[in-house]
Amino acid sequence: MPKKAEYQIVWSDTLQSYELLHSPFSYPLTSYSSLELWLDHSTTFHVCSSTGQTFTLRKEVKQRGNGYWYGYKRVNGRVEKKYIGEQNKVTLLLCGVGEQKIACFV
Repeated sequence: MPKKAEYQIVWSDTLQSYELLHSPFSYPLTSYSSLELWLDHSTTFHVCSSTGQTFTLRKEVKQRGNGYWYGYKRVNGRVEKKYIGEQNKVTLLLCGVGEQKIACFV
């Protein structure tokens, strides 16, 4: 059985931005620097986008580079894996610029 992600990134209607949940605490992700700090700290996040789509973000270290982020989502009983990119792509994704990347899972 897969291990549950320790951190969750969810859209907050109250804050009109994303926040990171690490029970029992929540941290608003209102700037690029706050998100990058968490991306450096952990390698797995469960994400619920502003459109309600959910998926898992996982950083995988390859032979070259500092690591690349992939999105995982269960579709029709199968887990699909999509390449997201380097850390700067994840930053754009969570700030709403790259919502099209999330939509590729549907």
